[in-house]
Amino acid sequence: MGEKYDVPDAAKKWVLKSIGELYKVHKCRFKKKYFYQFKDNKTRWKNRPKDIPEADFSQLLRLWSNKDVAKRCLRAKESRMSQKNMHTVGPKSFARIREEMVIYFCFACDLTFYVV
Repeated sequence: MGEKYDVPDAAKKWVLKSIGELYKVHKCRFKKKYFYQFKDNKTRWKNRPKDIPEADFSQLLRLWSNKDVAKRCLRAKESRMSQKNMHTVGPKSFARIREEMVIYFCFACDLTFYVV
C-alpha cells in the first residue's frame, strides 16, 4: 500500500474498501456540519473548522456552491431515492447467490439434477 503501513497483501482489498467507505461517511457528515447548516458562504467561512487550511476550505466552498455540482448531486440523490431494492448483499451478484442457493438446496435435498 504505502510506506507508512504494513498491510498484508491478503488484507489490502478489505483495508482499501473500508477506508473508502469511511471517507464517504466522513465527507457526508462534514458537508452536513459545515455547509448545509449555514445559509451562505460568509457564515460558513466564519464557522469553518480551524484544523482545515483556509485554502482547502475555500476550495470546498467553491465546489459545493457550484451550480453544476449541485445539479449533479441532486440528480444522484433522486436516482438513489427511486431505487426500490437496494443492492445490499455485498460483492456477490444476485445471480451468483441464486446459483449457490440452487446448488446448496439440490445437495441438501439429495437431488441428482441441476436447475438453473
